Amino acid sequence: SGVTLSRGLERIARDRVALSSQRTAMDAARLAMEDEQKRQQAFDRAFSSNGASEYVAVYGANGAAPPTAIGGFASSKGRLLFPLAGRSEVRPAKREGTDGPGLEIKSQMNQPVRAVFGGRIAFADRYGPYGRLVIVDHGDHYYTVSANLGRIDVRVGQELGQGDTVGSVGDEGRGGMLYFEVRRGSQTIDPVPWLGL
Repeated sequence: SGVTLSRGLERIARDRVALSSQRTAMDAARLAMEDEQKRQQAFDRAFSSNGASEYVAVYGANGAAPPTAIGGFASSKGRLLFPLAGRSEVRPAKREGTDGPGLEIKSQMNQPVRAVFGGRIAFADRYGPYGRLVIVDHGDHYYTVSANLGRIDVRVGQELGQGDTVGSVGDEGRGGMLYFEVRRGSQTIDPVPWLGL
């Protein structure tokens, strides 16, 4: 009968809509997974520059490096700029998936986070347990990681001078806090002596 046929066609139309929305959800999940894999690759790649030969820093319009940049990152051990202005409560911490120490630096939300030394942005995006983060390549295989950011103010490839803003402090549920690491290649090294704490 016509009624049975009409009901059958309605059911087919409903099933088609349901399948279409399932396909859309599956496509979105697949793209999210591919996006996460791309982030993982970009994060890993950020720690594998080919060293000083490929690294050219530009500081300001006149090309002059800040005084602490003479001799490079390694010679500034103990004299790096603290990533936040003013007084902060600092404690050792670690992020899932890293072998070495980092620091949790309590602060006000949205406080500017500074580059501790001049360099080039190697990564600026969200990444797993780090949340929003920025990796600065300081040359000679030295990197700093500023994570748990509320906002990222830089882009990959951008040159920074010491003290330039990379983003702002975020909150992962325990109040305003910056997570900070120093790395040599992909190895996390204790940031305390580098910051002169």
